Amino acid sequence: MGDLPEHAGPDVGADGGGSRRSLQSLRGLWQRLRPPVWTALALFLLFNIFRAVLLIICATMVRGVGPMTVARSFWIGLRYDAIPVGYILLPMVAASMFAPERLLNARWMRRVMAAYASSAITLVLVVEMIGAGFFLRFGARMNWIALGYLGGEVARHILYTYPSIIALGLAIPLMIWIFYRLFSRAFRRSPIHPVGAPVRIAVGVVLLVVCVIACRGSASRRPLRLGKAYQSTNLIVAQLALNNFVTVGRAAINDITDGRGERGMYPFPTFEAAARLVPEMLRQQQDVFLGDPSNPLCRRTITGRERTDYNVVVIMMESMAGKPVGALGHSPSQTPNLDKICREGLFFERMYAVGARTSRGLTGVLCGHPDLGGESVFNRPKALGRFLTLPAILRSRGYGTMFFCGGNPDFDNMRKFLTAGGVEEVFGGDDLAGLGPKFIWGYSDEAIFRKAHERFELMGDKPFFAAIMTASNHEPYQVPQGRSELLSGDSEQERFINAFRYADWALGEFFRMARGSSYFDRTIFVLVADHGQNLDKRRIIDVPGYRLPCVIYAPALADVVPVGSIEAVTSQTDIAPTVLSMLGGEFEHCFMGRNALEIKPSEGFALLHEDDRLGFVTRDTTLILPPNRKPILFRTDALSMRIADRDEIDPRRIAQLQERMLSYYFMAKTLYDTGRYNCPPNPDP
Repeated sequence: MGDLPEHAGPDVGADGGGSRRSLQSLRGLWQRLRPPVWTALALFLLFNIFRAVLLIICATMVRGVGPMTVARSFWIGLRYDAIPVGYILLPMVAASMFAPERLLNARWMRRVMAAYASSAITLVLVVEMIGAGFFLRFGARMNWIALGYLGGEVARHILYTYPSIIALGLAIPLMIWIFYRLFSRAFRRSPIHPVGAPVRIAVGVVLLVVCVIACRGSASRRPLRLGKAYQSTNLIVAQLALNNFVTVGRAAINDITDGRGERGMYPFPTFEAAARLVPEMLRQQQDVFLGDPSNPLCRRTITGRERTDYNVVVIMMESMAGKPVGALGHSPSQTPNLDKICREGLFFERMYAVGARTSRGLTGVLCGHPDLGGESVFNRPKALGRFLTLPAILRSRGYGTMFFCGGNPDFDNMRKFLTAGGVEEVFGGDDLAGLGPKFIWGYSDEAIFRKAHERFELMGDKPFFAAIMTASNHEPYQVPQGRSELLSGDSEQERFINAFRYADWALGEFFRMARGSSYFDRTIFVLVADHGQNLDKRRIIDVPGYRLPCVIYAPALADVVPVGSIEAVTSQTDIAPTVLSMLGGEFEHCFMGRNALEIKPSEGFALLHEDDRLGFVTRDTTLILPPNRKPILFRTDALSMRIADRDEIDPRRIAQLQERMLSYYFMAKTLYDTGRYNCPPNPDP
C-alpha cells in the first residue's frame, strides 16, 4: 500500500538528469563568460585605483569640495571607464559566446584570449601611468596636447624630465608576460561544458548590446558627452571623472573632423545671427565695413593720420607670465628689465592670452584670431596661405619680414604657416650656432636676440617686421651660468625662478644692444607673453593665470606710442590692429580684435579657450562655459576670481554674455572652415 508506482523511480532520475544538465549549462555559460568578466573587473579596478591615487595626491586641491561631490565624480567616472572597457570586451564577448566548445577548448584559443586580455591590461596600465604624470603636470586628463606634442623637442624634454619613462618602456614586455601567465591559468581550469546554441546566442546578443551601450556611455539617443564630468567648478574633481582613453579619443576625432565635433558641445547661433552681432562687437569709429556677406568682418580702417613705415618688432616671451612678473602686480619680482620697459611704454593692464600654447599665442598676436579647439591654426591645412596675418599686410607695404626662434622652426608647423603668411626669412636652429649655448628646446635667448640684432642692423633704411620667439623660460628651465644672478639650488621652484631671471636678463641685454643701433629710434617694439599659465589647477579656467604682460615700447616715437597704460580688458587679438593703427594711413583687414587705444574700459572683452571650455572676460565678470553645460558666472579682476553670489546673477546678463561669446567663437570657426579669414576675401571657399 505504501509502495511507489512502477514509473516513479525513472521519473525522478529524469528530473535529476535535467537539473544536472541545467547546472552544467549554467556552468558552461560561466566558463564562457569568465574571460570577459574578469577582464572587465580588472580594467574597472585599474581605472579606479589610479583615480583614487590621483585624488589622494591632489587632496589639497579638492579641499572644500563636499564628499558627495567627490563620490559623484567616481560614479560618473564609471560611465566614462565603461567606454574603453566596452570596446575592449566586444571581440572577447563575441569569441566567448559564439565560438563552439571544441574551438574554445583548444590550447591555442586559450593562449589567444590570455594574450588579448594581458595586452589590454598592459595598455591600460601604461596609459594610466603616463596619464597620471600628465594629470599632475596639467591638472587634466590627456587631451590634444598629448596628441600633438609627443615628438622631437617634446620627446627629449619628457626623457630629460622623467628618465624613469625609459624603465617603463623596458618593463612593458615583462608586464605583458606576467599578465599573460595569470590569465592563461585563470581562463581555463576545465573543459568548457556544452551550452545550447539558442541560449548562448541569446545571451551573446544581449551582452554585445550591453558592450555597445558601454561604448556609447549611454543607453539614450545621445552618447555620453564630456560635459557630464563638470558637476563641480573644481577642475580637479571634474577631470578625475573623465578617462584618458575617452579624452584622447575625442581629441583625435576633433582633429580628424577639423573641429566639427565642437558643434555638439555648445549652443552656437546661426551664422546670420553671428554676422549681425560680431561686427558690432568690433566696430570702431575709424572702421568702414565692406559689406561682404561671406566675411562680415572685412573692413577698412581709416586712421585719419599719414601713414608711417616704422619698423615693427614683436617679441613673444615664452611663458613670461604669472607670479614672477612684477609688472602684473606680483611681488617679489624676478623681471626688473621687463618691469622697467612696462613703466616706460604703453602697458596693457589687462591683456589676456587666447590660449594655452605658444602656437595659439602666435595665432592671436600675428593673425588677430582667437584660439580654436583641437589643433592650433598653425597646424590646420585650411589656414595655410589663406589666413590674414600682420606680416602679410606689412610685406605688401614693402617691409622685409622675418621670424626668429631658438629651436626648430618647423616645430608646430611654424615655418610653413609663417612663410605662407607673408614671412620672407625664418631663422632658427643651426642659424644661431656660435651665438650662445644650446639646450633641449634649442639655443638660449641671448643667441636669438643676437641673431635678430645682427639681422636688423643689415636692413639699413628698409622698413622691417620681425617676430622673435624666445625659448629659455620653458621647462625643464635650462639656462646658462654666469649671466644673471641665479639661485644655487636645483629644485624645480629654484630652476623656475632662475629661468625667469635669465630670460629677463637676455631681454635687457637685447635692448642694451638695440639702444646703440641705427634702427632703435624708428622701431615700435611689442613685448607680450605667448600664453597663459594655469596658476591654480583647481579652477575650471584660471582667469588671472591667463593675464599677460604686454607693452608697446618706442621711446623715440612718443607721438605714436604714448607712455601710459590701457585699463580696458584686451586680448592678444587686439595687438595687430593696434599696431597698424599706430602706423597710420588706411588698411583693410578682418582681424577679430580692435585698436586698443580706442577701447573704453567698459567695452573691453577677451575670449579664453582652455581645452574644452570657453571663457569670456569683461570688465568685472567672466562667463565660463563647459561643454554641454550651463554657463557659470565669476566675478573677476586683474588678480582674483570667485563664483558670483546669487544676488549678483542676472539671467539676462548671462544670456547676453553667452550670446556674445558663442557668436564671436562661432564666427572665428566659420571663417576658418570656409577659408574666408582674409581680406579681400579669397574667391575659392
